[in-house]
Amino acid sequence: EGRLLVTEKSGKLHLLDPASGQRTGYFSFGQTLPVPPAVDSRKGMVYLLGEHSSLYTLSLEDMSRAGVFFVGHESGSIATYPAVVLGKLAVAENSGRATSKLHLLASGEGGAIGAHETTRRLEGLVTTPLLVDGRRLVALTSRGEVTVYEVSASQGDDALTKIATREAESGKPVARFGLLAAGHVWSAGTQLNKLAVLPTGNRLPVKDIDFDYVGDTFDYQLQSVGDILVHLRHPKKHPGSIVAAMHAETGKALWQTELGVPLAGPPSVDSAGPRIGAITASGAAYLLDRQAMKSRVQDSAQRMRGRTKPPTLTNTADLGGGRMALGATGTKT
Repeated sequence: EGRLLVTEKSGKLHLLDPASGQRTGYFSFGQTLPVPPAVDSRKGMVYLLGEHSSLYTLSLEDMSRAGVFFVGHESGSIATYPAVVLGKLAVAENSGRATSKLHLLASGEGGAIGAHETTRRLEGLVTTPLLVDGRRLVALTSRGEVTVYEVSASQGDDALTKIATREAESGKPVARFGLLAAGHVWSAGTQLNKLAVLPTGNRLPVKDIDFDYVGDTFDYQLQSVGDILVHLRHPKKHPGSIVAAMHAETGKALWQTELGVPLAGPPSVDSAGPRIGAITASGAAYLLDRQAMKSRVQDSAQRMRGRTKPPTLTNTADLGGGRMALGATGTKT
């Protein structure tokens, strides 16, 4: 409704005008607010988790406090904001070193949270946002467990039904980012997987895609723009980050762009050109000629041939005449 709601760990909820960026007001709470709020626009309610124990309900109309509900979570156990699904509220609580709980809460009269429907135990920690699409709710954990639930208007345990699961994995825990769309769950941790939701047999089989980027580390929530999936990852033993796009339905890779890759060393200056040569640590060679210097932008690079994935370059030497020698510490190259 034309407002931005921004939480601050000091315990303040700020209201901002998105057009001007100006703050129009704020509200203080008795404890810190570790995660952003959830908004149920149909009921006109804002839900805020406190650092421990409490969940606050505010009226979206005038931001008055509509109620406080005792969830009972401990300090530091909440890593992601709650999710509104079918008029109810899902809260992920990291209840141990390697386990978590998914709580489903229901609202009472007036829209304020007033009842605890049910709880489900998960293997691993929930450190990334819960996924919602219609009645479906998906939780991804640091152990690789992916569970798809269906939320109903029923009460108690019947309000939350598990329809498909991918079991937790062994190995080092890692944050798993996801996306729920068109009957599929995308999961990104140390590789990218497209999982088909098959309620019959309680299965989440892996679908074929062009690249799964196994060994890379994904560190941001997956984004969808129409039928395009966009992700951000850190390649294994590779400097910088990569933003890439994939067609969500076919799994076909479309493009990728490197970000934040440093130079391997000082550039080479060819005064006769005049031009400047610069090579990044990932092996992208940029030639800065008169036109590039005039426009102050060079977005086209040449790649080293003979290697699909060159080592991380750490040294350069200017040989004159626009020639450079390259080296990588720890290799014979």
